[in-house]
Amino acid sequence: MSGMQATPPHTVGRCQLLLEHWRSQLQLSAREQGLLGGELQLLDRQLHRLQQRRLRIALFGRVGVGKSSLINALIQRPLLETDVAHGSTRRQQAVAWPVEIAGLTKVELVDTPGIDEINAAGRARLASRVAMGADLVLLVVDSDLTRGDLEALTTLLATGKPLQVVLNRSDRWPEQERTALLRSIRARLPVNLPITAAAAAPRSPQIQADGRVRSTITTPQVQNLREQLCQQLEKEGSLLLAIQSLRQADRFQGACQQLRLQQHRRTAQSLI
Repeated sequence: MSGMQATPPHTVGRCQLLLEHWRSQLQLSAREQGLLGGELQLLDRQLHRLQQRRLRIALFGRVGVGKSSLINALIQRPLLETDVAHGSTRRQQAVAWPVEIAGLTKVELVDTPGIDEINAAGRARLASRVAMGADLVLLVVDSDLTRGDLEALTTLLATGKPLQVVLNRSDRWPEQERTALLRSIRARLPVNLPITAAAAAPRSPQIQADGRVRSTITTPQVQNLREQLCQQLEKEGSLLLAIQSLRQADRFQGACQQLRLQQHRRTAQSLI
């Protein structure tokens, strides 16, 4: 046994070791720690999730498109409050998704506030914040892409974040119309992204005892979405965690270098 060589760590393991070494060697002044405290906290959270192999999927989109309902349907529990009329999510909420994925110890689904409740600048900030805290983002829509959807999508793409589009409430259209709608969404996307149709809370007409017709919620239609996500996570889940960690480290290093450059310029100006 003593003559056997140790098995080298796989790609994700090597990435983790390199990042941990880089973080341990990071030297920050008190001023840098104060000004970059928020970014450093995000970085450390991401590195901790990489160590624990905990992956986050954020659901992003307009008010009332059914993000909370989709999460409830995927976890098969009414854990998140839903309000179709006004939207009920005011802050990010993370819940555990009870799926077993090789290489991961936990998968979290993150609900986010509706992007059309804030102005364009606020949408961009929210999109960036969501992207920085997630390893995969699902843009949820319930119709063709709106201007707000496209603006948010542009911001998310700029972060390099892996993205998918989910058409929720797809039960509202007959198959032919749904196919045309999916084709229209795909044509308007700035890049080629996976698109999955789902119905978190489909409704079916039921005749009441008094003869009136009312719609009632039936079994969620999220199996295709579930299978698609699980297949992707089985294939590259831990790699998505590593890529996100590298992006966070690169983002922090860039912010740190920019801060130091500004300090050097101020010092030079004072000497002049």
